[in-house]
Amino acid sequence: MNKRILPILQRLGLRRPVREKRFAQKFINQFGDLGSLVIEAMGQRYEGVFSSDFWSLKNQNPDLSLALSSQILTNFYQEYLLWIDNVPEPFDPVRILDIGCDNGILTCAYALKFPTATVIGIDKNPEAISCAKSLAKRQKIENVDFQIADILGGLHGLNSTTPFDLITGIMAYNSVIEIPSMPKGWSLSELELPDSSIWKQLLQDTGRLLASHGHFISVERLISSASIHWWAKALDAVGLHINWPSSMILTYSDFEESYRHPAFLSGHQYESGVSVYDTLAFDGSPELLKFADKQFKGVVAEALFRAFASRSLIYGCEFRHVDGVHERIEIWDANTVILCYTYSSRSTRNLVIGPRHRYQECMEYVRGLLANMTVDNLKEYRSLTERDMSR
Repeated sequence: MNKRILPILQRLGLRRPVREKRFAQKFINQFGDLGSLVIEAMGQRYEGVFSSDFWSLKNQNPDLSLALSSQILTNFYQEYLLWIDNVPEPFDPVRILDIGCDNGILTCAYALKFPTATVIGIDKNPEAISCAKSLAKRQKIENVDFQIADILGGLHGLNSTTPFDLITGIMAYNSVIEIPSMPKGWSLSELELPDSSIWKQLLQDTGRLLASHGHFISVERLISSASIHWWAKALDAVGLHINWPSSMILTYSDFEESYRHPAFLSGHQYESGVSVYDTLAFDGSPELLKFADKQFKGVVAEALFRAFASRSLIYGCEFRHVDGVHERIEIWDANTVILCYTYSSRSTRNLVIGPRHRYQECMEYVRGLLANMTVDNLKEYRSLTERDMSR
């Protein structure tokens, strides 16, 4: 559990979560019968019983809504906002749309992070919009507006036809339509994924409002590689192509419970198509990164490199050191991982294994090495044929 709260969340009134029993008692003492009803509804949700009245119930009181969000969402909000701060994309939005804004916490956070932007939050629940407006007024945030709109009706109610530079949907779509159960099988590539036509219609309406250069951020409760693959394909089908290197699995914990939610950055401008390798590498990236932190040497490096029978060269360079030793640095695509293999005529061998989406980072690393070395006869190549012809 995070010991500190981001300043932007502190300003909005969020507090650090407390022990569950202590929270429930304090919550009921503060909000009386309404607090008891909300705690009961929360217990039912944890047991898989969902009520369409929950959102109206928990947004009856702005202070109650904020207190509940502090308890169950603060750690997630922190991880999410930290990820946005570190996304290697030039975020400078002029217009922002937050779909399914609920009580407006993230919408107001966007308005504070991007003070020159116009921010609009939409939700179909009138009580949620009332809480959101109360929060913005309380914090004197003037560059934000809240509107009642329903994404099931083609974003019916949204008073805007001008494209947005940034659109976010955070746990929004799975609150409207339940994510279907995913099949299980021998291989992700062999699974017959559920129909996503209804979801595609919702996402198509979203994509219609996104500027050609804009970014769409989605975070949904996708708990398996199959569900991640299904969502990625649904996005891709409507022209919201995923930027895999900038997307991330958000991990956080509340006491004994651990959570992981995939956060996707997508847009019209990225490369189309979703492969099983993309999904597997992305879903496994937190663990695969442990390999990237370790460098294998000598015979172990070569043994592991040779073990990847299915691999293709992306980039390589060969050069001669001042002592006459020839060395190669090569980057290989091994489907779900990238191999950075360095070997020389002196039999030195080094191998670094990393997630496939870190290809650009590998390239920058190699170019950085070359820039700081004194070498002769530098030759660059992008295929084995090109490499062998350069001898």
